Amino acid sequence: AWRIVSALEDKQKSKDPESWKVGQFEALRAIIEKELHDIVNDILELLTPLIDNRGDDAETGVFWLKMKGDYFRYIAEFERDDAREDAKTKAFDAYTQALEIGSPLDKTNPLLLGLALNFSVFHYEIMNDRDKACEMARSYYDDAIADLDKLPKDDYYRDITLIMQLLRDNLSLWMASDSDEYDDDSDY
Repeated sequence: AWRIVSALEDKQKSKDPESWKVGQFEALRAIIEKELHDIVNDILELLTPLIDNRGDDAETGVFWLKMKGDYFRYIAEFERDDAREDAKTKAFDAYTQALEIGSPLDKTNPLLLGLALNFSVFHYEIMNDRDKACEMARSYYDDAIADLDKLPKDDYYRDITLIMQLLRDNLSLWMASDSDEYDDDSDY
């Protein structure tokens, strides 16, 4: 809803910045942003004890810290100025901590691949760092594909291949968006 209202607001501002509709879109966007903040803050409040009491289990740590990073990424999508920078920093820190905790996990672990997927999206969409996003997506995709043949063909395998497909799709999309900077002969 926020993206749609923001796009309509921007479109109206470019058409007629003095229109009464601009004020209506601004008011609606503010209501949606407040609701998003309330919901995300409630979720982050619930996550804090789960993260603090996660123990030594790497999968549990990756799961909760990835979720924390995701919710701060959502805030960073619509915030501006200092609040945006704060959300970006908190998302980056949570994702980075999750990667550190997840380092002993298998390269085909779906939680680790999901983390890589979301962290690469964060780099692309929030940090505007296409190179880092592509590097991360490519690295985790390549590491997982190397071990894919060793896995049984079960539900776990389907989850892994789905996430890998999303990594590959994002990588292809990001590389195509600026093909002059990247090798067009890529296998992705």
